[in-house]
Amino acid sequence: MRILTWSFLLATTLLAACTTKSGHIDTNQAIEIAKKLETNEDVVWQASLEKNKEVVIGNAAEKHDVWIVTAEYPMHNKMIVQIEADTGEVISVIEVEADDVSADAPTQLPEPSFSPEVALSPVFDESKPTTASEPESSPAPIVLKENELRSLFEETWPVVLPDGQTYRGFIPIDENKIVYSTEETNGLTSSFYELDFLTGLATKIGTVDGSVYLLKYNDSNHQLQIKIAKENQESYAAWVPGSAKIDSNPRILLTRNDNWSLFKTNENEGIWAIRNEGGKPIRLTEYDLDHDPIWIPGTNQFVYVAYSGHTIADGSGYGFSLSRYDLDKMAGEPLPFGEGPLILKGWLNIGKALLVDRAFNEGQSVDYTEPAVIRLTGNKETKLIADNMKGFNLAYNETSSEFALSIPGYFGFYDSNGEIVSLTPWFTDSSESATSPFMFSPDGSKGDYLMGGTYGSRLVISDSRGNRAKRLNEEPLPIDSWTWTPKGSAIIAFVGNQSGSYFVLQKAQSYPHDR
Repeated sequence: MRILTWSFLLATTLLAACTTKSGHIDTNQAIEIAKKLETNEDVVWQASLEKNKEVVIGNAAEKHDVWIVTAEYPMHNKMIVQIEADTGEVISVIEVEADDVSADAPTQLPEPSFSPEVALSPVFDESKPTTASEPESSPAPIVLKENELRSLFEETWPVVLPDGQTYRGFIPIDENKIVYSTEETNGLTSSFYELDFLTGLATKIGTVDGSVYLLKYNDSNHQLQIKIAKENQESYAAWVPGSAKIDSNPRILLTRNDNWSLFKTNENEGIWAIRNEGGKPIRLTEYDLDHDPIWIPGTNQFVYVAYSGHTIADGSGYGFSLSRYDLDKMAGEPLPFGEGPLILKGWLNIGKALLVDRAFNEGQSVDYTEPAVIRLTGNKETKLIADNMKGFNLAYNETSSEFALSIPGYFGFYDSNGEIVSLTPWFTDSSESATSPFMFSPDGSKGDYLMGGTYGSRLVISDSRGNRAKRLNEEPLPIDSWTWTPKGSAIIAFVGNQSGSYFVLQKAQSYPHDR
């Protein structure tokens, strides 16, 4: 039996939209509330009302009239949801495995066995070596064998790293090619290789001075964008597939609309603009830290994250604010939402409402999140989750303008109005934790994420609400990085440790997706 719980306060916050009119909700209403937690259509639903039932809310035992709603799956495992009969609020949830299903399966849940702080602590941390005083030794590294990887994944390519080089990262440039980077152990130079999956051949593209910490491929102009750190200085490089060398002084395209292109350069700070038909570049903003411009559709205006020129948190972070620039007037203005941490995720309501993240994570081991919606009409900002929820790993679905975040044990999925629509347990049968955000596929119909434990990670793929989940690998592997191909036809991952390095590919057509 696997018990899944969250606090009554959290359930009340997330599922407030489920409350009904005064008086008991009926059978159908109770089932509809429970269905918000499970969108699988291959489920048999039943509901029964228990009056004056003792339930635990917070730390207190109280008596309520409670609907017990049961979802039975094709493999005979069950989800049992307790719902307060007057308010429609979810009190608790339990999942019972098939071999534990019985008439005496408990419907009253114990208190959670974890605290948010413990649950959010890294499970697998190689930076903390075992010492002689510890009672247990570190687990032995997984030995990678090419034939075993080939049995797990549709395609597997061994990677030969040059002597003195370590793997840094990769980015797909189409459905069949990636570019990956390696770095000298001293961090002085980085090299780039194009790997063609159809031929299995890796071709060296070139070398740059410094350490690479960002790779991005802009499909609109077929530009591989490289951000480099060297001697506490940052700069850009770029490469276009088919070109003979890496450009060390490029224009880095940020975004374009029908009339204008916005870009950055190494020579001058700030965001720059140039008309698409040509002309003289125009400097729009002052700082290189100004970033993430997003067009307001149907206009020549964009919003962006503007650096205030100040630091925050005793100098450990930068102050940012949301600003708007009008290219027709050649003028910009700060918007009245205050200064502080700010990450711009994308539109929730195109042209009207933005999803932003206000969390400050300097020095944190977890990517906490404080999502908010900023409405440009009326200049109003609204927090979307309570401070005590300990949400982390915010992910944005650009296709549907929806988003997801993690709380211990679950993914919460929100619609474009910022309302919770599904609370889905992590797909695990062990002490693993979700060590990554929920990564939406390019078409928005699927998602994937890593479940990490002591011996490595397992990659999970599901529909866009985390349901109908399946593992790509049942046995844990040292998965370093992974992503979707640009059109979402496959997932590519780098698997590597001292025993070997490999790229693996798994096609996604046969995996769960939204219908």
